[in-house]
Amino acid sequence: MPGTKRVTQALSERIHASGQGPSDAVRARVGSRIVAIAYDRTGRELAYVELAGDNAYDFTARILAIAGARAQEGAVSGSGALGPVEAYGLRALEEMVSEAGIRRVGR
Repeated sequence: MPGTKRVTQALSERIHASGQGPSDAVRARVGSRIVAIAYDRTGRELAYVELAGDNAYDFTARILAIAGARAQEGAVSGSGALGPVEAYGLRALEEMVSEAGIRRVGR
């Protein structure tokens, strides 16, 4: 993606210089793209998923707020230290991530 390195470097420099996260204007220029590919032992592709959406700062704020609200509503299954899938279930977690601004794209 053209300009990605420049934007990432500028974002990093601002964070380190201020001790705070990037401004709204800087965050608005940056997004997320996640690609995951699962292969078997022979190298054959088993699964592919590509996601895109908001920058990491905004996504993190939203997903924490959504997860907290759902937990308060009693949506968490189990007790103790749980991963997100264990706590909410895969389908609910997928919905929460989408609601927080990351959606499936690509094939």
